[in-house]
Amino acid sequence: MATPTSKRTRWIYEVLPYLYVGSGVLVGLGLRNLWGAFSSIMLVSAGVIVWNMRRRHRHLARLREEQRLWKAAQKKESILQSQFVQLVWRKEYECGNPAIDAQHRNLFALGNTLLNAIMGGESKLDVELLFDELVEKVAQHFSTEEALMDQAHHPGAAEHRVAHGTLLARSKELAERFHHDQLDAGDLFNFIAGEVLARHILKEDLGALHRVAS
Repeated sequence: MATPTSKRTRWIYEVLPYLYVGSGVLVGLGLRNLWGAFSSIMLVSAGVIVWNMRRRHRHLARLREEQRLWKAAQKKESILQSQFVQLVWRKEYECGNPAIDAQHRNLFALGNTLLNAIMGGESKLDVELLFDELVEKVAQHFSTEEALMDQAHHPGAAEHRVAHGTLLARSKELAERFHHDQLDAGDLFNFIAGEVLARHILKEDLGALHRVAS
């Protein structure tokens, strides 16, 4: 940060080359002899040298800043890549019910769309809209699952309904926190991908649905 003193003296740094050149011209015009010509050449040369040095310094400073920003961007991208995992649908995730399996694949695709938006630096509003869409699809999926469990008189139907309600309430809470800049986009994605899709749907619900479909 520039100090008040440096700000006051900065104008000298800015006009110094022109002072040298201007002084050289004045000396050359005022002293029409060998000494005047020599002094004029030296002053003009000093002005040109100072100007070139300043231009080179600014060019190098700009290059260093660009390099710093590039490294920062690379580091950020590396951190993001280490934090997030692309959602990959596998054959073994299928439960045998075509409607449920189609919903699962769609949820994975929407999760990856959300991930790409975060990794691509999309606007906060875009991330919010994608997250809301994903949660809406999750809620619809939970309703479908609950209906199937009820029809099959699954003993864990009531427990799953409570778990679904808890996850949806948590999603709404995190969405509100993200909207008010109290939560990072990465935490938003990690919740929906880790807690909802990976842990609950692929572990807890999938086991129950296998029994329903069988």
